[in-house]
Amino acid sequence: LLHHLPDPSVLWNEIKRLGRRGAAVYVMDLVRPETPDIARQIVDTVAAREDPILREDFYNSLCAAFTLDEVRGQLIAAGLDFDVTQVSDRHMLVRGLTSP
Repeated sequence: LLHHLPDPSVLWNEIKRLGRRGAAVYVMDLVRPETPDIARQIVDTVAAREDPILREDFYNSLCAAFTLDEVRGQLIAAGLDFDVTQVSDRHMLVRGLTSP
């Protein structure tokens, strides 16, 4: 979801607005690879047998994704103290508790 939003602050602000105190938050999203070539390698590895249009959508999603540091900056700007970790070659996990 996050990489589809033109303004990711919308998600983080809604989490703050709607999350009850101490609510557990888990957001999994794609991580933008360091280069377009690495993005293409990921697509070739995990989606080799998919339809070409799905492969291209996956590639575009990887290229549109945020880096870990970008998401950390978004969280700081939103006043959220969540952890951001890379959990696979193409996924990040954002997790934490809303403010008590």
